[in-house]
Amino acid sequence: MSEKANNRPEIYKNDPYAEKICGGLYEQTRDCWADCEVFKNQLFATTATEEGYEAWEQAHGIHHGGFQAAGDRREAILEKLHSGGSFDRKTVDAIIKSIVDTEYSITESKNRVSIVFETALDSSILAKLNDALNTVRPLHIKVNLRSI
Repeated sequence: MSEKANNRPEIYKNDPYAEKICGGLYEQTRDCWADCEVFKNQLFATTATEEGYEAWEQAHGIHHGGFQAAGDRREAILEKLHSGGSFDRKTVDAIIKSIVDTEYSITESKNRVSIVFETALDSSILAKLNDALNTVRPLHIKVNLRSI
């Protein structure tokens, strides 16, 4: 009995007709399924292989400057995906002003930015601000939002 027969229900495992049909289908589709698996892996940065890195780098404007180890290329792609742009005071101010028009204060430390709004804000607005800030902040910086 072939290895591919092990995946069939017991009733079909010793059936020569089922062996012929399933064996033929297996042989015809094996390479296609393998190609589908490779393609699926390229769709996600965490599972992409070296063949997929170039597409990810082009899509996000990453220039690796010649030879770079595969792991370093993957890390550069993931870092770019997790930091959607520059994260400075000007960017934070622009994001806040695009969502809400109120006074606020910002306290910065090494790995944390705290923003306190001087008026009460609805939780949906705080969530929108948090989402917007999370798209541009580096992973090692935490953002705390609070309204009085």
